[in-house]
Amino acid sequence: IAWDNHGRAFFGSESSDDPAGTPKTFGDQWVARYRNPGGPDAADTSKDGLEYYGTTVVAQGSSAPNLLGKFNDKTSIEADRTGGACDANVYFAWSRFTGNGGVAIYFSRSTDHGVTFSSPMKLSASIHDVQFPDISVTHNGHVYVTFRRFTDGQQTDAIMIVKSTNCGATFSAPAVVTPFTPSDAQDVTDPQPIPM
Repeated sequence: IAWDNHGRAFFGSESSDDPAGTPKTFGDQWVARYRNPGGPDAADTSKDGLEYYGTTVVAQGSSAPNLLGKFNDKTSIEADRTGGACDANVYFAWSRFTGNGGVAIYFSRSTDHGVTFSSPMKLSASIHDVQFPDISVTHNGHVYVTFRRFTDGQQTDAIMIVKSTNCGATFSAPAVVTPFTPSDAQDVTDPQPIPM
């Protein structure tokens, strides 16, 4: 969920399975919009985000069974609240999985309060095993997207970053913020005896 400074809330998410019950996995990305029924900057802010006013599909999967084809997942959403030139823009990023095993980070922006979104833009360049985008907007309206790069023999685990200084229209090439050694929690059956 992301809020702008004008009473609007944006709910971004991903829809996986086919409602008809087939084994297809859609992986569609969408943003639902809510606003203050009194209009932007209404005096009664207690009604901010109260009125639903539509949903926009940002990216579509290819409806292939078992996550084959194109499957979109791992979403991130943010809105610009700076009061500057990019104010009230909505930014959306996600991981796109393809049946051949490639994963990339994609990004789209809305300059009309979530009604329409730009064509998806690939942010992860030639890095082919990435996930978990996260969007930040700084006080000057610059947009940063961080994401995780996974080790695969040719690259190490690392946090990557890209930067936009033009309201999300274009981004820098990915740069490494820091490499790291992953430590994921694992379930272990009876790791130690239960004390009596």
